[in-house]
Amino acid sequence: MDATRFAGKTVLVTGGSRGIGASIASFLAEQGARVALTYSSNQETGQRALQNLKGTGHLLLEMNVADEESVE
Repeated sequence: MDATRFAGKTVLVTGGSRGIGASIASFLAEQGARVALTYSSNQETGQRALQNLKGTGHLLLEMNVADEESVE
Protein backbone atom coordinates (compact mmCIF):
# COMPACT_ATOMS: atom_id res chain seq x y z
CA MET A 1 0.00 0.00 0.00
CA ASP A 2 1.21 3.52 -0.80
CA ALA A 3 2.58 5.08 2.41
CA THR A 4 1.14 8.49 1.43
CA ARG A 5 -2.29 7.27 0.36
CA PHE A 6 -4.03 9.61 2.82
CA ALA A 7 -1.59 12.52 2.58
CA GLY A 8 -3.42 15.85 2.72
CA LYS A 9 -6.60 14.26 4.06
CA THR A 10 -8.18 14.75 7.48
CA VAL A 11 -9.90 11.75 9.03
CA LEU A 12 -12.18 11.56 12.08
CA VAL A 13 -11.77 8.34 14.07
CA THR A 14 -14.50 7.98 16.67
CA GLY A 15 -13.28 5.99 19.64
CA GLY A 16 -9.75 6.61 18.41
CA SER A 17 -8.25 6.85 21.87
CA ARG A 18 -8.13 3.10 22.50
CA GLY A 19 -8.54 -0.38 21.08
CA ILE A 20 -9.42 -0.84 17.43
CA GLY A 21 -10.00 2.90 17.01
CA ALA A 22 -6.46 3.70 18.18
CA SER A 23 -5.05 1.09 15.78
CA ILE A 24 -7.01 2.58 12.89
CA ALA A 25 -5.88 6.10 13.84
CA SER A 26 -2.25 4.95 13.97
CA PHE A 27 -2.51 3.27 10.57
CA LEU A 28 -4.08 6.37 8.98
CA ALA A 29 -1.41 8.65 10.48
CA GLU A 30 1.29 6.36 9.08
CA GLN A 31 -0.41 6.72 5.68
CA GLY A 32 -0.07 10.52 5.91
CA ALA A 33 -3.50 11.52 7.21
CA ARG A 34 -4.14 14.25 9.73
CA VAL A 35 -6.20 12.40 12.34
CA ALA A 36 -8.86 13.69 14.72
CA LEU A 37 -9.39 11.24 17.58
CA THR A 38 -12.35 11.23 19.92
CA TYR A 39 -12.64 10.12 23.51
CA SER A 40 -15.71 10.17 25.72
CA SER A 41 -14.40 9.95 29.28
CA ASN A 42 -10.65 9.38 29.66
CA GLN A 43 -8.66 12.36 28.43
CA GLU A 44 -5.37 10.85 29.62
CA THR A 45 -5.83 7.81 27.38
CA GLY A 46 -6.73 10.14 24.52
CA GLN A 47 -3.61 12.23 25.04
CA ARG A 48 -1.45 9.12 25.06
CA ALA A 49 -3.00 7.88 21.81
CA LEU A 50 -2.53 11.32 20.25
CA GLN A 51 1.15 11.45 21.24
CA ASN A 52 1.75 8.03 19.68
CA LEU A 53 0.61 9.15 16.22
CA LYS A 54 3.23 9.75 13.54
CA GLY A 55 3.18 13.13 11.86
CA THR A 56 1.77 16.46 12.99
CA GLY A 57 -1.48 18.38 13.14
CA HIS A 58 -3.54 15.66 14.81
CA LEU A 59 -6.44 16.60 17.09
CA LEU A 60 -8.07 15.18 20.21
CA LEU A 61 -11.76 15.87 20.74
CA GLU A 62 -13.99 15.03 23.70
CA MET A 63 -17.10 13.61 22.08
CA ASN A 64 -19.64 10.85 22.52
CA VAL A 65 -21.23 10.26 19.13
CA ALA A 66 -24.20 8.57 20.82
CA ASP A 67 -25.02 11.91 22.51
CA GLU A 68 -26.30 14.50 20.03
CA GLU A 69 -25.41 17.44 22.30
CA SER A 70 -21.83 16.18 22.56
CA VAL A 71 -21.42 16.33 18.79
CA GLU A 72 -22.72 19.86 18.29
